[in-house]
Amino acid sequence: MPITESSATYLRTILTLSQHQDKVFSIDIANTLHYNKSSVCIALKKLRLQGFLFKKNESITLTCSGKGVAKRIIYCHQLLTALFRSLGIEIETLQCQRGDSSYGISEQTCKAIKNYLSKNTKQEFQNCK
Repeated sequence: MPITESSATYLRTILTLSQHQDKVFSIDIANTLHYNKSSVCIALKKLRLQGFLFKKNESITLTCSGKGVAKRIIYCHQLLTALFRSLGIEIETLQCQRGDSSYGISEQTCKAIKNYLSKNTKQEFQNCK
C-alpha cells in the first residue's frame, strides 16, 4: 500500500520528534504540525493499524517499518533539496509554492536523482533505500 502524503508527514514528524525528546505524544505532533489533536489521533490510529507505530502509556513509537519509511522520506527530501539547490532554486520558494516541505516523489525517482547527483556533483549520497 503506497504511503500517502499525510502519512509521510506524520511519520517524518514522529521520527524527528523522537530524535529530540525521550517520548512523543499526540499533543507534540499536533503542536508541531499545527493540527488539532482529534485529527492527529485519527491519523495515528490509521498508522497504528497499518503497522507503522504503536502506543504504550500514550507514548508513540515507530515500528521498524515505520522508522524505515520515515528515514526514506527524509533521505529523499534531502536529495531533492540538494538537487534544487544545485539548480539554483531556493528551497523557501518551493515551500511557498507547494505549501509544505514534502516533494511527494516515488522511491524510483529518488534513486534516479541520487544517481544523477552522484555523477554530476561532488556530493556523495549513501544509501537510497
